[in-house]
Amino acid sequence: MKYDNQICPGCGQPMLAGEDIVVCPECATPQHRACYDKLGSCVNGYLHASGYIWQPDSADAPTADSDFAQNENTAFNGEYRRQPAEGLFCPVCGTKNEPGAFVCQNCRNPMPVGMNPEIPFPFNTPFPRQNPYLRGTGLTDDDEIGGFKAADIAVYLKNFQRKFIPKFKRFSDGGIKASWNWAAFFLSPFYFFYRRMFKAGMAFFGIFVAISLVITPVLEKDSALYISVYEEIAQEMAESKSVMNADQQQRLYNAMIMTSKTLSKDPKFIACASAFVLAHIVSALFADYFCYSKTLRDIKLVRENTREEIPLRVVLYNAGGTSFLNFICSYFLFSITCRLLMSFAEKLIS
Repeated sequence: MKYDNQICPGCGQPMLAGEDIVVCPECATPQHRACYDKLGSCVNGYLHASGYIWQPDSADAPTADSDFAQNENTAFNGEYRRQPAEGLFCPVCGTKNEPGAFVCQNCRNPMPVGMNPEIPFPFNTPFPRQNPYLRGTGLTDDDEIGGFKAADIAVYLKNFQRKFIPKFKRFSDGGIKASWNWAAFFLSPFYFFYRRMFKAGMAFFGIFVAISLVITPVLEKDSALYISVYEEIAQEMAESKSVMNADQQQRLYNAMIMTSKTLSKDPKFIACASAFVLAHIVSALFADYFCYSKTLRDIKLVRENTREEIPLRVVLYNAGGTSFLNFICSYFLFSITCRLLMSFAEKLIS
């Protein structure tokens, strides 16, 4: 089948002869490969559950040979046409789109443009049947979590909604405050900065800095034998210009065993290691609840200061989400802080 001059639903531009076109196997929608790759799926994917089948824009255009286009029993096998948006704001994330956009350039939500009134529900509605930010959560826009709409929470989170929103619902309905977050367990305290939870991040930042300041001199003292043997073997290898032989490997192994035994009997090391693991466990248990509390506080603050829906969605979208830059900066700040405090402590002792 040829799709010359048919409108691509992804970008609103005509599909010309020779262009790379992808056809959805479920609804037969043609689209530029670039549009398909940018979204990662069919631009009409949210309509698949309704039985939508794409039809050409004109009666004299060629029809598909597939069963999709020929099936007269399909519930919504009618003509589906939409006119380009004139610089409309996205109803989900609030982003202002260029004239002619068929889907939001930011969140890929279908734009509420003019619909053919003769087409039956749901194709004559100005909004999609489900907020794309809530897909997979089992909730709708008007469901409430902690007194706020699920749609507001989903836009604020921006990503990982399928993971967080069901937990938030349990926090709200059951009153529980604990869950488990593997990312917070392995990446604390930096995870809190990544999720923009700065108060919790600074609290755990201080805890881990304190533990590091105590455990570092203990490790240096108890590992002195291993470090001495390692430096001795490295010097021998440099002088002989050879690789580590069996005797040197055995000496290094024995030194490592002795260091392990020393550490296992050192009460300071055991206490610091236990505190370190405990801090990670507490982070994992309450990270989601901290995120839940911060989300509700921020949404409340935004709603108190913003009355109109579109600006509100924009503010929520920009205020929430994650920041990889915060994660990197907090990691380097942690390393620099530990080094500076350790250097300052050594000067005081000397």
